[in-house]
Amino acid sequence: MNASRNFENFVGNLHGSDMRCFHIYNDILGRLSKQFISNIVGKPLRHVLVDTAYTQSNAASYFPRIRTLLHQLELGEDRDVRTMLKSLKVELSALVTAFNAASTLLRGGLFGSLDAYHAHLCY
Repeated sequence: MNASRNFENFVGNLHGSDMRCFHIYNDILGRLSKQFISNIVGKPLRHVLVDTAYTQSNAASYFPRIRTLLHQLELGEDRDVRTMLKSLKVELSALVTAFNAASTLLRGGLFGSLDAYHAHLCY
């Protein structure tokens, strides 16, 4: 819910609060949601979008598993570097998949494709 609200606020600021296209943007966000859900019980979400009420900034809440793994690598906290690098590869692969899905849903780019959506679907 917070991700949807943040996304709508971003789009509202971008397009002057034009409500006609929110259903399109939320459809895109909904289709990407599988990339933001962890199947592993007790593990944090892969790429979470949260309200700033929970963190100092939205940027601080993005990609917590990747950020944690990179931090552990930097500090050398885990002796099994091979396992940590394998986990990092899995997380980065999931992130690339999310970006590819977003690019496909947006027809290859963010702003140009939003103009195409507006021209054909929003008006």
